[in-house]
Amino acid sequence: MSGGALNDWAPSAAESRIDKGQREDAAGRAEAGPAAATAAVEDAGALFALYGKLPQRRDFVTHAMPQALLAPFETFLSAGMGQARQDLGEAFPEDYLVMPAWRFWIGPACFGHAALGALVPSVDGVGRHFPLAILAVAPEGRGFEHPMVDPAEQVLQAIEARLMAALGAETGAPFDGAAIAAGLEPPALLPAVVGTGGLPGAGPGEPSGGDGAVALEAFLQGARLEDHRRLAAGLSYFWTAGHGGVRPALFVRTGLPASADFAAMVAGVAPQELRPGEAELPS
Repeated sequence: MSGGALNDWAPSAAESRIDKGQREDAAGRAEAGPAAATAAVEDAGALFALYGKLPQRRDFVTHAMPQALLAPFETFLSAGMGQARQDLGEAFPEDYLVMPAWRFWIGPACFGHAALGALVPSVDGVGRHFPLAILAVAPEGRGFEHPMVDPAEQVLQAIEARLMAALGAETGAPFDGAAIAAGLEPPALLPAVVGTGGLPGAGPGEPSGGDGAVALEAFLQGARLEDHRRLAAGLSYFWTAGHGGVRPALFVRTGLPASADFAAMVAGVAPQELRPGEAELPS
């Protein structure tokens, strides 16, 4: 990936605004906007969405992002990039282009759709800096397992490999969001949980079958896991394996990270002021 013109750029209001109507697909046709994307998510299992900038295009690219998730995700990245430029100053271009891949898990209560994915540094066709992200999006009311229980390593490795391939694609190639994510294996969805009677392995209000003590322990384990999922539903987790001199790091936020957090992400570290329940991974 080439940095192109390393100009100090902040997205204009026109560029930052994502058209809420029609989306351009590879054949030059217009695909349906966020409402149709949301319907597709709700009608099927998890699907893969795309948002950000590609070296082959001058403008933002987006594919299959539900509007409820697109708007805050766009704001998070746009505001974060602006803050990172301000915080890092002259070091920003170099730091940004070697920024590690950041993986993330977004709880279903944040914006109505759970998401799991990765983002990497990218530039557009004229060298303006902006990340590219691929994310698996769950249907409304469903979710992905908590990353502390299942970090979805194979899924995220595949997403990162696909991001690298997209960045290295031939300049001038038509944009096809569906093709970029084609063939990726989506993460498993958690079963829908409705009320306390929906706890895994539980009946309406009592442990199910078998030896009483064993059944009770299984019931309580399921209840603890379900409680943990519910408590984390409004949180987002961001983590990186690092690279070179950048060590692994993890941080957690209510909703998406603040713009002030993004400079640390560009530098490849967790924000210094960790909040209760947050910690950096050991080096």
